Amino acid sequence: MDIKELTQPIEDIGDSAKEYVNLKITEAKLKATKHAASSLNIIFAWLVVILASSLALLFLACSLAIWIGQLLGSQIFGFLIVGGALLIATVILFLCRKRLFVNGMVRTFVRILFENEDNEDDL
Repeated sequence: MDIKELTQPIEDIGDSAKEYVNLKITEAKLKATKHAASSLNIIFAWLVVILASSLALLFLACSLAIWIGQLLGSQIFGFLIVGGALLIATVILFLCRKRLFVNGMVRTFVRILFENEDNEDDL
C-alpha cells in the first residue's frame, strides 16, 4: 500500500474543512449585508415620513398662526400662541420619548437583527 493512498482521506478532510469555513464566512457576510440593508431601509423610510410630517406641520402651524392672528387682530400674537403650543408639545414629546419612540425602534431593530432561523434559509 502506497503512503499517498493513506494520506489522501486526510487531505480530503482538510479541503472539506477549508471549504466549510469559507462557506460559513460567506454566509455571515450575506446575513450582515441583509441586516444592514433592512436597517438602512427602515431608517430611510422613517426619515422620509418625518420630513413629510415636518413640512405638513410647518404649513399647518403657519396657517393656524395667521388665522389666530386675524382673529386677535395681531399676527405677532397668533405666531406667539402657535409657537408656545408647539413648544409645549415638544417638551411633552421629549419627556415621553423613551416610551413613544425608543422602545419601538429598539424592538424593530432587534426583530430585524435576530429573525427566526427559518427566515435565514432564504439566503
